[in-house]
Formats: sequence, C-alpha cells, structure tokens
Amino acid sequence: MVGTINLALGKLTEAVDNLKAQTKEHGQELKAIGKDIHAAKVVGGLIAAATAILGWFIHEAIQYLSSHPTK
Repeated sequence: MVGTINLALGKLTEAVDNLKAQTKEHGQELKAIGKDIHAAKVVGGLIAAATAILGWFIHEAIQYLSSHPTK
C-alpha cells in the first residue's frame, strides 16, 4: 500500500515538474511574441510616417507645378 502511494506521488511530482517546464517555455514564447508585436508596431509607424511625408511632398509638388505653367 505504501509503495503504491509512493509510486503515485512520484508520478505526480514528475507531472508537476513537467508542467512547470512547459509553463516556463510558454512564458518565454509569449515574451518573444510580445517583442515581435512591438517591433511590428514600430515598423508600421515608420512606414506610415514615410508614406505621409511622401504624400505631402507629392501634394506640394503638384500644387507648385500647377501654379507654374510651362511656356
């Protein structure tokens, strides 16, 4: 009886240790995903800013060219 209980406790201890390891791995994966999301937001912001500046430049060029007709 004691041997059976000891064996069961050993298996439970092993299962808990495995769950701890899996939880640690999942935590690391979530941190990596969080970093990837942050990087994507930064890159997206830079792309949006570059697009806005380019759009403004094109708008100003069109305004300038339309107010100065060629001869």
